[in-house]
Amino acid sequence: DLDFARTVEPQFDKIIRQTFGEYDAVGTGVLAWHSQIGNQEDFESTPGHGAAPGAVGVQMLREAAGLYRILADADGNEGFREKAARYDQWADYCLAAWKKRLWKRDLGRAVWFTDDYGESRLDTTYHGICYPVMFGQVDSFDAQSSLDHLLHRMTGHEGEVFQSNHFGDHYYEWVPTWGMQAGSNMQAFATAAYAAVGRHEEAVRPLDFVARRVCGPYQRGSFPETANEKRFGYFSPSAGVYAQAVIESLFGLSADRIAGTLTVSPCFPAAWDHAQLHLPEYDYTYRKTADGFEITLHTDVPSG
Repeated sequence: DLDFARTVEPQFDKIIRQTFGEYDAVGTGVLAWHSQIGNQEDFESTPGHGAAPGAVGVQMLREAAGLYRILADADGNEGFREKAARYDQWADYCLAAWKKRLWKRDLGRAVWFTDDYGESRLDTTYHGICYPVMFGQVDSFDAQSSLDHLLHRMTGHEGEVFQSNHFGDHYYEWVPTWGMQAGSNMQAFATAAYAAVGRHEEAVRPLDFVARRVCGPYQRGSFPETANEKRFGYFSPSAGVYAQAVIESLFGLSADRIAGTLTVSPCFPAAWDHAQLHLPEYDYTYRKTADGFEITLHTDVPSG
């Protein structure tokens, strides 16, 4: 990890300054890159300084600060420690600007974006809700109210999360595009957001929706790009984030190799009386008991 950090460090300043220079040229603190963001299922762009790109901009700065702190601790480079502090200050500024521009207390969530006339476009996309929760950019109260909107306005009867509620007159099962899209990729991000605030019953449902499609008689093991599309194809990003959501969100395993810590924070629905996870380095068993639950975790399990 340290070797990787040293390898990418020379590019960090260049990438971040290019991104903010191009997509926030006047220094509002909120990115506006007018394009899809995050993963292939974000077909609906954000036409202004918006919730999703703004949240990712703050996270970019936090990641940069973390990188420079790691290198400062490892190499004793005080210049890197000062750079980490500057990135943290920049992130604080951008987060405050994001909340001032986009957070609406009366709605209990961020809006989609503000247009060039200062008008708020209210109905944000799923990542405009999930990313601030996943990144810890809103407190627990605001996270809950944000996810209430995701659940009650942007979720179907099987628990599937839609791109947005900008549905228009598009036909859901015929064309995989725009607001009605329930991409297999985006479901994992909804699970991560629900799990971040301990919403046990909601967290599993987006993944269950994907699993039913993948294991159904039509897909037969392939991961569709858009969950209800009628074509075969293995969309590997969806498979990757699905596995990540199972490991990190449902089973709640989060390893910090730099700090040498392992956090276990499961988010199983109440109906599950047992669950098991077998990985090359971890063997994890959950079982409900009369008094609560029991977790058995073995680390450094030999593969094979």
